Amino acid sequence: MMLAMLIILFFVFMILGMPIAFTMGASAAFTFLYAGIDPMVMAQRTFTATNSFALMAIPLFMLAGNLMERVGITEELIDFCDKCVGHIRGGLAQTTCLTGILMAAMCGSNNASASAIGSMMIPGLRKEGYDDGFSCSLIAASGNLGPIIPPSIIMIIYASATNMPINRLFMSGMVPGILMGVGFMVYCNLHAKKIGMVAKPRAKAKEVWNAFVKAFFALLTPVIILVGIMSGMFTATESGAIAVLYSAVYGIVRKRLKLKDLFDSLYQAAISTLGPMIVICFAASFSYLLTYCDFAEIMVNFIISISTNPYIVMLLIMLLIMILGMFVEVTAALIMMIPMFTALVNLLGYDPLYFAIVVIITFCIGAITPPVGITLYVSCGIAKLPLKDAIKPIWPFVFIMLGVTILIVFVPGVATLLPNLLGL
Repeated sequence: MMLAMLIILFFVFMILGMPIAFTMGASAAFTFLYAGIDPMVMAQRTFTATNSFALMAIPLFMLAGNLMERVGITEELIDFCDKCVGHIRGGLAQTTCLTGILMAAMCGSNNASASAIGSMMIPGLRKEGYDDGFSCSLIAASGNLGPIIPPSIIMIIYASATNMPINRLFMSGMVPGILMGVGFMVYCNLHAKKIGMVAKPRAKAKEVWNAFVKAFFALLTPVIILVGIMSGMFTATESGAIAVLYSAVYGIVRKRLKLKDLFDSLYQAAISTLGPMIVICFAASFSYLLTYCDFAEIMVNFIISISTNPYIVMLLIMLLIMILGMFVEVTAALIMMIPMFTALVNLLGYDPLYFAIVVIITFCIGAITPPVGITLYVSCGIAKLPLKDAIKPIWPFVFIMLGVTILIVFVPGVATLLPNLLGL
C-alpha cells in the first residue's frame, strides 16, 4: 500500500506540472507521514545524499565549462575542428560533431556542452542553410556526448552511489562516445547530400597548422584532465578543480578573463549546479522509500519472470530506462533506479562496469528523447525554436546512440577493453 501511494503521488504531482525534484520530495514527504516514519529520516537522507566529496565535481565542471566559453577555448576548438573536417560534405555540421567530442572531454555535462557549442554554431548552421530543427537536434546530440566521454558528472553520481572505481567507469565511456560521434558525422554527411549541400575546399596544411597552434593550449585541457585521471595524479573531483584553474590561468595569460567574467561564471555555475543538487537531495529520500518497500526486489522478480537470459534482461532494462527517461530527468531517474540495478548485478552476475556503462548511456539517450529531453530543450532554447519542431530530426541521432549501446550489450569489450588495457 505504501509503495502504491508513493508511485501514485509521484505521477499525480508530475501530471500537475510540478518540477521533478519537488515531485519526488513531495511524494516522499506525504508517504513518510502516511507510513508513520520519523521525518528526521528524510532530513538525514537529504543531507547524506549531498555530503559527498565526489559530488563536488559537479559545480567545478559547471564552472570550468562557463570559463572555457568566456575565455575563448570553445571558439578556438571550433576553428581548429572546422579546419580539420570542414571540407567533408556537411562541413559545419561535421565541425559541430567533432567539437562535441572534444568539449565532452572537458566539462562532463551534456547541457553545458550543448549550451557552449550551440551559442556559437547555431547562427553559422542557419547561414549555411540547415533548418533549425536539424541544427538543434545536432547540437543536442553533440552536447549529449558530454556525460559519456570522460569526465562525466552522471558517471560521478553513479560511482558515488555504488562505490565503483570512477577511473574505470570514466575510461569505459571513451570508445562508445567516439563511436557515437563518428556515427553522427556519417549521418550529417548523408543529410547534407540529401539536401544538396556541396563540400567546401579542403583547408591548406598551413591553415590547419595555424589553427592547431592557436588552439594548442585549448587542446591541452582534455589531455591534462584525462592523463591526470588515468595516471592517478588526481581524482575525478580534483580534475574539475584542475580544469577550472587551467581555464582561469589561460584566460588571464591571454588577457581574456576580466573580474566581471569570473563573477558571472561563478554565478552561472552556482545556478547550473542548483538543479542537479536539489534533484539528488529529494531523489535520495524517494529512493530510500523504494528500498524500504522492496521495490528493487519486486522489479527484479518481474524482469526475471520474463526471461533469465542476461542479454534479454539487459534489453528489457534499456527499454525500462528509455520509457522512464522520456518523462523523468536523468539524474533523478538514475538515483531512483540504482537499488534495482545493484540487485540485478548481484543476482545475474553482470560485470558491474559493463552494466554501468550500458545503463548510463541509455539514461543519456533519455536526455535527448521527447517529451522531456532536457538537452534538446537547452538547444531549442538557444535557437528560440519550439520543441515540437525538433522532435522528428532528433530521432536519427537517438537511433545512432541506441545502436552503439546495443553493440555494447552484445560485445562488452567495446566498453571494457580500454580500462582493462590501461590496468584500471
